[in-house]
Amino acid sequence: ADLLRQIGMNVELAETDWGTVVQRRVSREPVEKGGWSIFHTYGSAMAYGHPGVASLVKGTGASGWFGWYESPRMEAMIQSWLEAPDEASRKSLAGQINALAQDDVATIPLGQFVARTAYRNNLSGFV
Repeated sequence: ADLLRQIGMNVELAETDWGTVVQRRVSREPVEKGGWSIFHTYGSAMAYGHPGVASLVKGTGASGWFGWYESPRMEAMIQSWLEAPDEASRKSLAGQINALAQDDVATIPLGQFVARTAYRNNLSGFV
């Protein structure tokens, strides 16, 4: 919250349990009526790893991810990516999709993390 204040934003930090977040994030009301402007979440690379499943940049508007980014152009590019005949076409389209997501500011990633795991050397037989 402090960084947002430092860049001039009016911030109300509402620390809540996940159930409350899930209820509140669907509201399209203004903040003073229980809506929101920013909420923090995370997901795995598998959830955002390619345009076909990257919900944060799908431009489906009211039926899409919370924040309701809408872009018919983005949706057309994602559909083209899904139908692309070869890897070179998919790579080119992925670059265009990325550029549009950055230009439109469909979402703002604030960082990445890796969950480290350590195992004893006498454990075996698991994946």
